[in-house]
Amino acid sequence: MDMSSDLLLWRAALSRAPVVPDLMDQLRLAQLCQAAASDTSARMLYQMVGLHRGFSPGSFARQIDKSRLTDVVNLWRLPLPVAGDEHGTVERASNELQDFARRHAERLTAQLLVHHKSGSSAAPERPGTLEPINVSLPVVVDDLFVFLSGNPSREALEEVDSSLADIHRLVQGAGEFDYRAFASAPLPLLAAATVLASLQDYIYSNYDLMFGPRGSAALLHAVARFDYSGLGPYLSNLPRVARNSQDIFELAQIAQIASTATAGTMTREHWIVLLSARLTDELRDEVVDDLGDIGAMAALTEIFERLARLPSHRIDVLLAMRIRDAALDNADYDLGARAQALLARLFPENLLELRLLGEIYASAGLERAGEQVLATCLALTPNDLVLEARLAAIRAGTFAEYRIVHGFGTPPERLRNRLLRRERASFDEYETAP
Repeated sequence: MDMSSDLLLWRAALSRAPVVPDLMDQLRLAQLCQAAASDTSARMLYQMVGLHRGFSPGSFARQIDKSRLTDVVNLWRLPLPVAGDEHGTVERASNELQDFARRHAERLTAQLLVHHKSGSSAAPERPGTLEPINVSLPVVVDDLFVFLSGNPSREALEEVDSSLADIHRLVQGAGEFDYRAFASAPLPLLAAATVLASLQDYIYSNYDLMFGPRGSAALLHAVARFDYSGLGPYLSNLPRVARNSQDIFELAQIAQIASTATAGTMTREHWIVLLSARLTDELRDEVVDDLGDIGAMAALTEIFERLARLPSHRIDVLLAMRIRDAALDNADYDLGARAQALLARLFPENLLELRLLGEIYASAGLERAGEQVLATCLALTPNDLVLEARLAAIRAGTFAEYRIVHGFGTPPERLRNRLLRRERASFDEYETAP
């Protein structure tokens, strides 16, 4: 084992490192591997950093394979290309988005149709393991890097779709993986563990681009090359382009209009879901709230599915609550129950979350499911008179007085507007009924 003081210090600090290794930590470990003559590990780490940074013109990633390994760290010090002014960035992003929509709308539409026919589901979680992916990691990372740095043909893109699916299965097979547990392992094994954690992060962060209802190798390849001074690789510059949720909605409208020129049928809401993957928490929450205000439940369901497929430690609990409340405000009890079931799974010791799930089931008319859940809660808290009353109401068929009609964290003004819109929609449906 290499015992340099730098490596010893890096190992000692690993216990306090973030759950997901950041790029600077990966770069530092690559340098330590390089100093220890572990070139395979070093290149793998450099390539992983390049994958995360994207393949914008002039980017670090595009230069790696043109340089000797000893020069890679100097490439990292090159400054990122940036736009000269905010207006120029917005204009470039808009133009980039329109061009992308024209080129890819037809493919995206076709993938959406296939997805809705086949459905999707999240894989069950399992404890993390480095085997057997450890042996294949250098090849997996190199293949992905070469693909994104090149200009593949249409036939090659179809082959890569299959390869991406294989990579996804490998990453899923690793389960809930903690690279920090390898702090005292030999350097090549520590590097492999760090790369695997980084690769998991890359897959989860870009899942919508690679898989899901609209993902593909072609989409990942295109979005990885967006300009730093426009939309940014993997749409990473959108928080700079969009000041608020309304800007995201307008960008989605621009993309939807541009896509109609190539027979694409991606709706504005479809584009909003795609554009919302890399937003800041604050901006994403605002988008979710505004989607709830207009009753865009299909879009909210897709955003929830993106959240639910993440490992537990990556799930934003506040976002799950926000989606649940928007769903209940809009009487979408199916989505509300799914979001609450996720919260109950994340907090099994909190009976309030489980009890709320039972009440949502009963409110949706799923009396049997609601009864089972509330009976479980009552068995654990036998002196809860309020819970007894609700369970008795389900069994008597009189739960209507306890029915949940709105979310729990919705601000009063937003709640009032959502309920009024629901009432108007119900009235219009009644007026137009035969």
